[in-house]
Amino acid sequence: MSEYPKISIVTPSYNQAEYLEETIQSVLSQRYPNLEYIIVDGGSTDGSVDIIRKYENRLAWWCSEKDDGQPNAINKGFSRSTGDIIAFINSDDLYLPGAFKSVIDGFKNNSVNKWVVGSTIIFGVGYETKIWSPIYPLNDAIWLRKNILPQQSVFMRREVYDKFGTFDERFHYCFDYEYWLRLISSGLKYNILNTPLAAFRMHRLSKTISQTNEFYNNDVIIKNIYKNIFPKNLLIKYEIDRKVSLAYNESINYDFKNAKAHWSEILHQAPFNMINIHILFYYTMTIIPHKIGRIIIKYVNYCRNNKNNINL
Repeated sequence: MSEYPKISIVTPSYNQAEYLEETIQSVLSQRYPNLEYIIVDGGSTDGSVDIIRKYENRLAWWCSEKDDGQPNAINKGFSRSTGDIIAFINSDDLYLPGAFKSVIDGFKNNSVNKWVVGSTIIFGVGYETKIWSPIYPLNDAIWLRKNILPQQSVFMRREVYDKFGTFDERFHYCFDYEYWLRLISSGLKYNILNTPLAAFRMHRLSKTISQTNEFYNNDVIIKNIYKNIFPKNLLIKYEIDRKVSLAYNESINYDFKNAKAHWSEILHQAPFNMINIHILFYYTMTIIPHKIGRIIIKYVNYCRNNKNNINL
């Protein structure tokens, strides 16, 4: 590997002017001497294009045109890229200082590495700051319970993408998770870097928060694709874990009808999962009059927002 192998970064974006410039700056401020940066905008109407134009002399390529969703935009960007190492960062997330150097060191320290992953800081106004650290699971079947790698901190050699193909554009929400499963089920191991590389921003309009049901639906399809290579007992636990996560997010977003249905399924299938003060609180909010539940949860969210007013 040369001293500075080319790193290609793709940022897909659509109407993210509020955060886009900070994302761009987090990439360019790495001051990596062999960087290829590509931005694929989906035809934004909120001023994003003006922000991109401010930096176009430092971009390898960019466009602003209608696309078929996030994985389509990333595939479009990767098809234009020529780097030895590739990654994508969403337009509301950030790379941390020194990330690219850590990635290159990680590849150099083990020449057989095909993909590496570091930790990611989860942050946002009203959300507790956490560190999402990747793990090596005791059993690969744990992969089907949840995504255990933070996408923001995953970097791959070009040969991986060339061999295993593009992101599956059927999955607008869990396409990265499906890709990791594709690699893992083929026996391709990753290497963990013991350092945070990126920051994942939580906010009200992020897909992770606002479109939880769609994530769940994608997960179900992906599970059915890969389930034959994982033990059945872990599949059952996976289903319960996903329903708890789904019901929780529906509750805090006042979707009481769907939340109540999912909490009821959990209560019927795995009642011991309900023996938790936090879970019981949100379940209670779905069975009392919805106006009262909304007021109480709004107050809880207000308290969280004022307690965790975080800026990175």
